[in-house]
Amino acid sequence: MNASLSPREDRGRGLALLGAVALVLGVIAFALEQLSVDVASWLGGSGWTLFIIVPGVVLLVASIVLDEDPAKATSIAGAVVTTVGLLLLYQDQTAHYESWAYAWTLIPAAVGLALVANGLRFHRADHVSVGVRLAAAFGVLFVAGIWYFETIFRTNEAPFDLAENWPVALIILGGVLLVLGLLRGMSRGADDTA
Repeated sequence: MNASLSPREDRGRGLALLGAVALVLGVIAFALEQLSVDVASWLGGSGWTLFIIVPGVVLLVASIVLDEDPAKATSIAGAVVTTVGLLLLYQDQTAHYESWAYAWTLIPAAVGLALVANGLRFHRADHVSVGVRLAAAFGVLFVAGIWYFETIFRTNEAPFDLAENWPVALIILGGVLLVLGLLRGMSRGADDTA
């Protein structure tokens, strides 16, 4: 919270911002209605997704003028809502609903990007670091999901056949994760002693 504003002034500022956003949206909607513009037709009948996308964008825009903690919460909420709306728009336009099998990973990736933006704005290296790791991890999961699930959707077969070798693959995966965990634990221990 801004130290120069009292809690009452801060709430008033937030309420004024919400009112300004509603006023602008109302004027735009009124103008479009008077001009007989059907926004839903621009989206090929997927206009209902605007009821999700627009509030998400409003939250993202609101996060630009808010103080650090409210901006962080608002940008994360805006990223989630906007991403869900855009995913629904894509799926409604393409009838590619099975993409939810991997597309959900874009939601936490968007949260990571919101944290990066918030961290850069408020000079918080910890937010940037967490956001980059979150976006990168779920970005990799998204790409892996596309590779794996789209192969299944198109060919009706898994992209690889482990057959009777799946225990060996599980042992290798477990070994790699164990080594990574031990190395990470050792590096943290070294950081704590320094």
